[in-house]
Amino acid sequence: MKYFLLAICSFGASFSLLAQDLLQTIPNAHSDKINALAISENGQTVFSAGNDETINIWSAKTGQNLGKLGQQNDQILDLEISGNELISAGRERDIFVWDIDKKKQKSKLQGHDYHVEDLDVSSNKNWLASASRDNSVKVWNLNTNENSHSIKGHGADVKAIAISVDGKFIASVDKDKTLRIWKIEGKELIKKMNGRSLINHIAFSNDGQYLVAATDKVVTIWETKSWTIHQRLRAHSSKITHLKFHPDGQHFATCSNDQKVIFWNIETGKVQFSFIPHSGVSPTAIAISKDGKTFATASSNREVKIWELQLLKKNTMDKFNDN
Repeated sequence: MKYFLLAICSFGASFSLLAQDLLQTIPNAHSDKINALAISENGQTVFSAGNDETINIWSAKTGQNLGKLGQQNDQILDLEISGNELISAGRERDIFVWDIDKKKQKSKLQGHDYHVEDLDVSSNKNWLASASRDNSVKVWNLNTNENSHSIKGHGADVKAIAISVDGKFIASVDKDKTLRIWKIEGKELIKKMNGRSLINHIAFSNDGQYLVAATDKVVTIWETKSWTIHQRLRAHSSKITHLKFHPDGQHFATCSNDQKVIFWNIETGKVQFSFIPHSGVSPTAIAISKDGKTFATASSNREVKIWELQLLKKNTMDKFNDN
């Protein structure tokens, strides 16, 4: 089943069109709620994890269960890919590093006093940042699997974390609706901003020009050069739970308790595509592959869907018009 974007992106005299094709539906992928998804760098495998404390592996092409990567002792809240490693964290407080090829635990990062809410890996794969309910941000050296340093300045649970593309800055938000920007190495506070509502997820754009936040029903975008608000985007009717950038740098996706996934254009602020991936239930996690061709969604009824993303160029549309 293929869905085409209703909005066309204009680039001078040419245009392009996003489309998606449902590849696989995996019912009952877990025995409890799914909280996190990740896609391998080669785009061939999808990883899912959640309240049943397991990390499952799926073939992106066939939907076949390729086994279990690992097991933790409490709910898993986030997954991140770093080369041939998968990093997981959640209510167990420790952060786990898994060897994808060998399907075994490689190391355990210990240091948080309470469970970990969010993770982010730097684009050069040297740094891992973790946000915890112990009110701290920790920066880990992925080359040595050691804690480089801790950033303490939040007065409440740290809910979300993001590392800038150049690896120089960390953005973190807490339960008190406060967003802080730090230097990743010196722990220096660059900017503090008090929000209107709780921020659920944050991410830097691929070119580093913008910081995007899922704030209740609204997407807020800051320009990183001045740390001023660029625009606020409104299309969701309920809490936005996750956001992910597409590798093309032009688009990002959000999912919400209104059951929708929306693809946005970062430059125009326009909705490029909006759809309901799971019938009658809200998506609980999303993931986009490094090459931008594979998109995965999970739902509150424990279902995983794998989609192919396509970018149709003007010459393709010309062929349709000629017929």
